[in-house]
Amino acid sequence: MYRQVFIPNDTSLLLQIPAYFIGKKVEVIAFPIEEETVKCPPPKKTYRDKEIEKFYRSINIDTKNYQFDREEANERQSDNFFRFGKQL
Repeated sequence: MYRQVFIPNDTSLLLQIPAYFIGKKVEVIAFPIEEETVKCPPPKKTYRDKEIEKFYRSINIDTKNYQFDREEANERQSDNFFRFGKQL
């Protein structure tokens, strides 16, 4: 498939196509592209949605002094591999 979007300056057009199109049936369709976008209103939150959001907003974790330890993470992954018999 080949698609090209452009703004024409004249009523005639010279279209260059990829070489692999040579010898094949090719369909050309021209139509204006509308710039209009449709905005959908956000979905209304249910009681459950509000409760879940409230729960996660109540969690406060201080990560100021946290430093990622790659060795520890790799060690954990290899432990899980042997525990479950497959790589996670």
